[in-house]
Amino acid sequence: MFRQLIKILFLLFCLIFEKEASAQTQGTFKRLNDALSALDSNNKAIIALGKLAISKQVDYYYLRMKIGEAYFKLGKTQQAFYQFHKAYLFDPSSQYAINGMQYCAMLNGQNAVSNYLKPRLGIPNKPIQKIYIETGTKLSNRTDSIQNTYIAHAGILLNLSRYLETYQAYTYCSQKSSLYDVIQHQYMGLANLQLNTSTQLKFGFSYLYAEVDDHLLNESQRINNFTEAMSINKQISNFNIGLNAAIGRLNKKEQWQLGAILNYTVTGNDKLSIQFNPILQNQNDEFKLIYNPAVTFKAFRNLWIITNYTYANTTNYIEQEGFIVNNNYDLTKDKYSVLFNYKTAKNKDLYLCYQFENKQRQFGFPEINQNYTFNTILLGYTLKN
Repeated sequence: MFRQLIKILFLLFCLIFEKEASAQTQGTFKRLNDALSALDSNNKAIIALGKLAISKQVDYYYLRMKIGEAYFKLGKTQQAFYQFHKAYLFDPSSQYAINGMQYCAMLNGQNAVSNYLKPRLGIPNKPIQKIYIETGTKLSNRTDSIQNTYIAHAGILLNLSRYLETYQAYTYCSQKSSLYDVIQHQYMGLANLQLNTSTQLKFGFSYLYAEVDDHLLNESQRINNFTEAMSINKQISNFNIGLNAAIGRLNKKEQWQLGAILNYTVTGNDKLSIQFNPILQNQNDEFKLIYNPAVTFKAFRNLWIITNYTYANTTNYIEQEGFIVNNNYDLTKDKYSVLFNYKTAKNKDLYLCYQFENKQRQFGFPEINQNYTFNTILLGYTLKN
C-alpha cells in the first residue's frame, strides 16, 4: 500500500511540473497506467487523477476508458457516456467504448442514440420501438358556458435504420361551449435523424382538421390547420443544448416561432434534471414570449415525476420543440402540470398527468372577457418492444 502511494505521489509530481510539450510520452503513459491500477476501485480518485492528467495535455484511450468506468460505477452515466465517447474518438473500432456508450445511452433514456450504436455491436434494431395510447379529459369550472373537453391519442414509434426513427400519431379532440362546438382530428408525423452519438436533427409536421359549429352565427366551418417544425440538439456531457423553429397556420392565424432548449442533468444520470425552453412567437405580426421550465426527478425505484410550468398569454402556440400543437380560440394565460411515469415492467410504462390551465374567453372588451380554468387528467400507456 505504501509503495502504491509513493507511485501516485511521484506521478502527481511529474504531471504538475512536466512541460506540456513533452507530456505525451510513453513514460508518462506507463506511470499513469500504474497509478490508475494502484487506485483500483477508488473511483473518485481515478476521476480526479484523470482530470489532472488531461489538464496537463495527457490524453489517450485507456485513460478515458478508466475515467468512464469510474463514473459508471458511481452511477453518473451521463459523464460516463462522455468519457467513453472520448475513448471512442481515439479508437473508433473499440467494441468496449461502443458498448459503454450504448449501455449508458439506454440507461439515460436516449433511445435514438442507443439504436444508433446497436448495429456496431451486432445487435439488430426492432422495427417497432414503442406504441403509445393516451386518453383523458379537460374539466371546466364554467360548465354553463364552456363544457368539458375529451381527448384520445394513439401513436407508434418506428425504427427505419440506425440513423432514422419516425413517430406517427393520431389525436381526436372534442369540445363544446355556449359559443361553438369543435371536433378536431390531428395527424402528426415526426422524424428523428441521429447524425452521430451526440447530435440529432428532428423534423415535425402536423395537420389538424377542425369542424367548428358557431352558435352565434348559426353556421359551420371547416378549418385546415398545419404546423411544420425543425430542431437540432447537441449532447455535451451533462448538458443538452438545442435550437428549434416552427411555422404554422392555426385558426386562420399565421405564425412562426423560434426557441432554444437547455437541459442540465444535475446528478449525471436519470435521477434529476432541469430544463428551460424559451420561445419567441410571432402571430399575425404580434410578438409574444413563451417559456416553460421543467424539472424531472426519480421519486422511487420505478417512478419518475415531471413538473412543468408554461407561461404563454397567447391563443395558438406550438410547444415542446415545436411538436405539440395548442390551437384554441381562447387565450391560454399559463398552466401547471405534473406527470407521474411508472415503469411497471421492463417494456411497459404507465403514466398519469394532471394539468391546471388558466384560460380566458375574449369578446373584444376587457370588462366582459370571461376567465375560466381547465383541470386536465390524462392516462397513458406505453408498450416498448
